[in-house]
Amino acid sequence: PKGDAKKTLDSAIRDVNNKYHLLEETEKQALRKALIEERSRYCLFVNCLRPVIESELSTMYEVTHIQEVLDALGKLIEDPQGLPSASEQVILDVKSSEAGWSFRVSCLKGLSDEIFLNYLIPWLK
Repeated sequence: PKGDAKKTLDSAIRDVNNKYHLLEETEKQALRKALIEERSRYCLFVNCLRPVIESELSTMYEVTHIQEVLDALGKLIEDPQGLPSASEQVILDVKSSEAGWSFRVSCLKGLSDEIFLNYLIPWLK
């Protein structure tokens, strides 16, 4: 009768709701699994690509460094007839100090022969 139909309907609704929640949970797990698989492939790709990029960056850094050295050398050789400011400063320092130049030269084979030269360059006076 009517009470049995109501119980059967309520039981069927509960069963459908339970199966619906189970389906939702299964879909979530499947989606999570697919996303994790995609992410693991992406991570593998990036791990393989990373050394290549690091090598390229290192090469670019070396090229930049070499370019800076070349630029500095270019500035030094712009005027072959002029001295760099550091050399001019050494001349001024020696000229103003009124001290002699001192050179110490050792033989390449480690012999005790040493030559001392103490003099003032006449044209600095």
